[in-house]
Amino acid sequence: HISEEPGVVLLERREALAWHVARRKYEPHLDEIAHCLTELTLQGAQHFQEWLPVLEQILPLEDKLSEATMKKLQDASGDPDRSFDGFRIYERHICTYFLPVSHLRTRFRTLRALHSSDIEEKELTHAISIAKAAYNSVLATPCSPQICEEVKAFLAIWLHVTNKNDLAAL
Repeated sequence: HISEEPGVVLLERREALAWHVARRKYEPHLDEIAHCLTELTLQGAQHFQEWLPVLEQILPLEDKLSEATMKKLQDASGDPDRSFDGFRIYERHICTYFLPVSHLRTRFRTLRALHSSDIEEKELTHAISIAKAAYNSVLATPCSPQICEEVKAFLAIWLHVTNKNDLAAL
């Protein structure tokens, strides 16, 4: 239970609830998250599909936390001699893993964009490979010129709908 967690309280109750819930998913992957945020890559990130949606619920910090909370966190993390041992676990994570990342908002948005482009690329590659297979199978078997022209017309429409106008690429 949140109110029973020991430590310095910096987050407001509603903010702490979101971090309390999210922590269960992201915490096992903190090193991977830190790597992805600093290197701006999802290469080698084996668990990003587990932690990325959860982080979307709590980041960017400026959008999810109040100004008063942000000030408390920044003051706490700005002191190089301060130990975070007495903090609650998620406040420790914020001060140790997230606040030190320069341009965190932009870096997080970049990771989301990389993930979206990866998904889109996979979907388009799959759709194009299906179209190629259909096109090649029809052309590989003897068929009437009318059927071949109908297949080409269908594929031209399909490629236009999927924003791929290069029929010759097939």
